[in-house]
Amino acid sequence: MDLKKIRVRQDLERMVTNYFLMGEIGEKETGEIIDFIDRAIGGGAPPKPCVERKIIIFPTAYAGRRPEAPPEKARDYKKPAVIEAPYGVPLPEGRPDFREALQRDGLVLVKWEKRVSGKGAFYSVQWAKSRGENRRKYWSRSMPEDEVPYAAPCGCSRGFSYSHNYGDPCEYTVEVAPGDVMNGPFSEYHKYVQGLKSLGLKADFDHDFDLTTETRNRFLEKNKELLGLGIPSRALNALNYMGVFTVRELEKVTVEKLRSAKGFGDKTIQEFLGALEKKNIFLRKESFA
Repeated sequence: MDLKKIRVRQDLERMVTNYFLMGEIGEKETGEIIDFIDRAIGGGAPPKPCVERKIIIFPTAYAGRRPEAPPEKARDYKKPAVIEAPYGVPLPEGRPDFREALQRDGLVLVKWEKRVSGKGAFYSVQWAKSRGENRRKYWSRSMPEDEVPYAAPCGCSRGFSYSHNYGDPCEYTVEVAPGDVMNGPFSEYHKYVQGLKSLGLKADFDHDFDLTTETRNRFLEKNKELLGLGIPSRALNALNYMGVFTVRELEKVTVEKLRSAKGFGDKTIQEFLGALEKKNIFLRKESFA
């Protein structure tokens, strides 16, 4: 058995199947080409084109090996499970599927990780830009499972938050975009993005994602009620830190609570209360017992 020939045949067949899935060649042409490859190289019966699942398949020539644990640490090293789950492939039973919920305009979902720390389990998500001459990647902050569907890219480099460290053990990683596509030539990535468009996902891959613009837009959308009150920017940031984004949430805040909140000094509180008085909004001094 010539393993080199088998690998070459498999890579060629995957490329042909991918062209079929993207509609560049028909089913009959696909079968004829795969039959020709099999006769020319050999190695067994050719796989049938995947018509129903619409899975984007790519050659594996660029896939790199994962680093092995150093011998001295092998005893304590637990290799995390890597779940390869492109669109159309079911996840193992018991693993939550966030693929549709996490797909964002202008981005390609790459993967998400589940880690465990002393404070419990948390997840981090990674995306890559779908446009431009690079595959710039963005991480979300770390978050509990119920917040994952609402995850958004942030400026952090590795999904850090104040609660967790990257050194916390990784339980598993779900890889949505194939590693060879993410690490290979940009032409392969461009074809992958084109293939995703044909899947009918609820995302605009032609959107030119810019993190600074997106962050500002999210800030404006969250604070659209408070911005109309003329609140000073320092007070607005402090309210956001407290988790206050609407007038209804603001009405539950007391002056007593403001004095103990981060970002609210005496001057900021005076300016803040003055802006509210102009809108006939008055905060209670103390909470009810």
